[in-house]
Amino acid sequence: MTKYVALLIGVIAILSCKTNNAVDVDNGSIALASLNFENSNHDPWESQYNTRNFEVVTDLDPRINKCGMFQLFEGEDYWTSPSSGIKTARSEIQLPNSGRCHSTMFYGWDFKISDEYAESDEWQIIGQFHDQPDATAGETWQNYPAHSPPLAIKYKNGKVIIAVYSWDTNGVMDIASVGIAKGLWNTIKIKTHWSTGSDGSVEVWLNGLKMQAADGQSVYTGRNCFNKACNYLKIGLYRDTSITTKGIVYFDNIVSSFDETALE
Repeated sequence: MTKYVALLIGVIAILSCKTNNAVDVDNGSIALASLNFENSNHDPWESQYNTRNFEVVTDLDPRINKCGMFQLFEGEDYWTSPSSGIKTARSEIQLPNSGRCHSTMFYGWDFKISDEYAESDEWQIIGQFHDQPDATAGETWQNYPAHSPPLAIKYKNGKVIIAVYSWDTNGVMDIASVGIAKGLWNTIKIKTHWSTGSDGSVEVWLNGLKMQAADGQSVYTGRNCFNKACNYLKIGLYRDTSITTKGIVYFDNIVSSFDETALE
C-alpha cells in the first residue's frame, strides 16, 4: 500500500508543475533555472500565456539560435488566471521555488526588444521576482494578499529600469535605468542576497556594465523578501492593461545559480 501512495504523490507532483496554477511553497529543494528554448518543452516552468502569445522561434544570431518569443497583440489581449479569474496583460513563464531566503543567488538571461515594439509611458515588466505564500506559516494562494514584486526588470521608452519594493516607503522605487537599442540582443546579470531583513541586496549588470543609480550607487541594500518562502522568477512581458499596442520581447539563456561562474 505504501508503494502506491508514494506513486500517487509522485504523479501529483509531476502534474502540478505543468499547469498554469502556482503551487504552495513547501520550502524544499531549490529550482534552478537553465533554459535555452532549443526545444518547445520548457518544463518545469509554468505558463501564464494564451497559446498565441508564446512561440519558440529561430533567431538570425548564431549565438542565440532558438529563443522564446513573448508577444501581446493590439487591443485587450489579456490572460485569465485559472485560479483567481483575474485578467492581466501578460505573456510569461514562471519557475516556482526558484529563490532561497537568506542566500546569495545569481540570475541571468539574454533579451531583445522587437524593432516594432510600440513605446508607452505606462509600466512594462520584462522579468520579475515575485513573492509567494509560505506554506509552513499556513499561507496559501487563497489567503495570501497581492503585492508588487520585490524586484523587477522593467522596460519603458528605450530604457531598462531596475525596480524594487521598498518597505521603508511601502511602494515601488525605480533605482537605476540604462538606455538600450531595439532589435539588438542584451545580456542582464543579477546578484541578489535574498533576505527578510535589512541585509538584503541587489546588483545588476547590463551588457557587462554595472547599472548605477543617479547618485552613483550600484548596490541597493534593504529587505527584499515578504517572507521566508522568498521569491520566484518570472520571464516574459507583463504590462499595464491600458497599453493596447503590439509588443514583442525575445528571451534566451535563462540561468540561475548559487555560483556566479554559471553565468559566464
